[in-house]
Parts: sequence; C-alpha cells; structure tokens
Amino acid sequence: HDFYTGWTILRENTIQMCYNGREELIKAGNHVQSSGQASGQTIFKTDRSIPGLGQNYLTESGRKKGIQAYSNTIHLYALRGLLLKTEAALEMRHKSFGNTIAPREFCHRLESIISLHQKENEQLSAASIGDDGGALWPALPWNELDERHHLWNFQRFMLKKEMPDILKDVETNNLSPSEIVLHLLDRLVVLEKDFAKRVFKSKERDDARGKTTIPGYAASHVRAENDAVVKTVLEESRRVEKSVADIKSALSGGKRALESRL
Repeated sequence: HDFYTGWTILRENTIQMCYNGREELIKAGNHVQSSGQASGQTIFKTDRSIPGLGQNYLTESGRKKGIQAYSNTIHLYALRGLLLKTEAALEMRHKSFGNTIAPREFCHRLESIISLHQKENEQLSAASIGDDGGALWPALPWNELDERHHLWNFQRFMLKKEMPDILKDVETNNLSPSEIVLHLLDRLVVLEKDFAKRVFKSKERDDARGKTTIPGYAASHVRAENDAVVKTVLEESRRVEKSVADIKSALSGGKRALESRL
C-alpha cells in the first residue's frame, strides 16, 4: 500500500511553496520597517497584508516564527540530499578490489559534491523557484527512481541558495570544501533532532487535550512515547547522527592521509 500512496511530502513543489511563502513574510516585514511602524505591535490582516493569508490575521511574532519554520523545512530538504550524496560517496567501492574507497579519495569526492558550478541546472531551478502554481501531484512512486538526478540538482540549487543562512554562525573563509560539508551536516543533525522533538511534543499535546475532551481517549490511543510515527522520526534522527559521525571519522582519516603524503 505504501508503494502506491507513500509519496514524499517534502518534494520540489512543496519546497517551492515554502520558499515563496517565506518570501511573502519577509516582504511584509520589510514593508512595515520602511513605513516606520513599530514592528512589535504590527498585526497583519487578510490577503491585503500578505498574499496567501486568506481571511486570517498574523502577529509580528507569528510572522518571524513562520519565516524560521519555512527556512528550517527548506534547509532540512537540501541537507538531506547532501547527506545522501555523501553517504553514497562513503559507501562507494573500488570495482577492481571490492574495498571501500580510500580516505583520500573520499575527501576528493566530498569536494566534488559541494562544488556547485552547474549553471544550466541552476538556471532551470531558478526558473521554477518562482512558480506559484500551488501544490501539484508528485511523480508516481514507480517513476520516482527516474527522477533522482533531477531531485539532487534541485536540492543542490537550494543548498547553494540557502548556504549563507545555514552557515551564518560559521566563519567559512578559511575552510576547505570538505570542512564546509561537515558544518552543513552538523546543521542537519541539529535540524533532525529538533524535528523529532517537535513531532513528540505535538503528539504529547494531542494526548493531553484528548484526555480532557474525549471520553476513553487514553484507553484507545497510543501514548506519544509509544507512537509508531514518533518512534520512526526519532530513529531517523539517531541514524542521521550516527551517519554523520561515520562520515567525520572517514574524513578525518582522509586528512591524515593527505598530510602524510605532503
């Protein structure tokens, strides 16, 4: 059943919508600042203030939280793609010997992954990022394998576009490409842990509300700590953390190999 209905939620189209939504929230804040209004007291009302807001209202605090939520989602999407490519580089084996690649070779592969100089793909992605056509059906599950190359092209485009924000607390001037990859993957670990924590808290809130509003809720619902979705997200967070640790270990070996060669 999952094969036919288990479409990826975070995909190119939904990330485009997150990007466009974030841009509208940023524009609204810039408009308030340019008008000289006290931003802390601002309340945005309906579509006239922010396209897509509908007949709702939004406080300045909510606007800032929305920007952060959209940014985290976009970053998570792009960094997951980076992790997959890095894991593939780590697992790649020499065809002739059947052994894992040498640490030095792993360093070179990381540098090629983070090298973002594919202008044609960037132009295609840039053309689609402003598309405001709304949510679209994803590729059918049996066609998703055929779109992996295109998927990484878009993730790489978003990674380059968002990298200054992702690494805003890191001094990158003297870092090698491999070191930049590690900082990016460290950020992924933080985002995955935060995501798992939020999923748990969301289910925990549902449990608390359910007990007070629905008779017999506790007897017929699984607690947050035993919920299958919560467990899956937590396990993925731990898997990502371990994978990044393995990558760091392999890269550390690559640095030693390069230093010994010099």
